[in-house]
Amino acid sequence: MTRSPALALAALALAALVGCSTSGSETDQPAAGIVTPTAAASGAPKATPVPEGTPVGALYTLATGDCFNTYQNYPDASGASVDLTTRVPCDQPHDAEVFVELTHPAAAGVPYPGRGELARWGTAECYARFHDFVGVDYELSALEIGVVVPEEPNWLAGPYRTAECYLWSRSGKLTGPMQGSNL
Repeated sequence: MTRSPALALAALALAALVGCSTSGSETDQPAAGIVTPTAAASGAPKATPVPEGTPVGALYTLATGDCFNTYQNYPDASGASVDLTTRVPCDQPHDAEVFVELTHPAAAGVPYPGRGELARWGTAECYARFHDFVGVDYELSALEIGVVVPEEPNWLAGPYRTAECYLWSRSGKLTGPMQGSNL
């Protein structure tokens, strides 16, 4: 797949604006990995998949090299719908992989710049580090970039100014670690 640099940067900017959730559950990306119950042809709902992996509190708790799955509108023990993220071994099929953690350079006490500004900053920083991790330029890759940015309460608390960059694929699950994969 070949992408023009201008088109790729525009797509990244758009993804940054719409692909980052303001909640800790991150449901917008990776699109290919979200599992939702759907109605079968008969109108009956399909069975809810059993989550694979170890549940984590939120995407921003994952570290570089962690592979994960996301489940949207997953029924919890009470029957309420929740968004769920699970850490899985990278050698198993997975939705995405964290490839770098970033710390925003703003000094303590700087007001929250807003989700959109943090998403633009995070996406640009993730893009700059993509080739070093994957081994191929983003424009030539089959992989997509996602970013999880700090929420305002975390920003105001001080030490939580990190963003996580992750890789995912529009064509489905990833298998194996993506570092040096040249995908």
